[in-house]
Amino acid sequence: MSAHEWKDLPLLTDRLELSIERNVTRRTVGDPELFVTALILELDQDTVRIMDRGHPPPIAVGPHGARILATAPALPLGLKELSPVPGLTTLHRLQSSEVLVLYTDGISEARNSDGDFYPVLERLTEHFRGTQRTDPEAVVAFLETDTRNWSATSEGDDQAVLAIALI
Repeated sequence: MSAHEWKDLPLLTDRLELSIERNVTRRTVGDPELFVTALILELDQDTVRIMDRGHPPPIAVGPHGARILATAPALPLGLKELSPVPGLTTLHRLQSSEVLVLYTDGISEARNSDGDFYPVLERLTEHFRGTQRTDPEAVVAFLETDTRNWSATSEGDDQAVLAIALI
């Protein structure tokens, strides 16, 4: 794993970019999926350092509700030739009662029968505001059920959620 070899997030991101570049040359011509959105994270006690390569921003969920952790988005991995700017790292502090939530655009782009996108931040705030301590498993279960109930159809984009509690 490159993460063990490259302790610096920008260097790790460069290595990931290189790996994608190598694999793209092996793919067939005309493949539209020659890029990868990603959040590259470094967790350390009560802080998270983030490099955003075109991915939905993470959310911190806790007793106060939910808040987006602002990032400095750069182009997805695999699109380096379009912009030489590698992106910036952002740093955020998390409260011990908060859970870090990472999700794919299949969650945030789920649509109801009116065509409205799923309001991730608002729904997490409504559901978890006032809780003593947020449980990562409860966050994942809530998003799975709530987006399924919100969505007009069960077909659509892939959905994935990862919830992390810092100890």
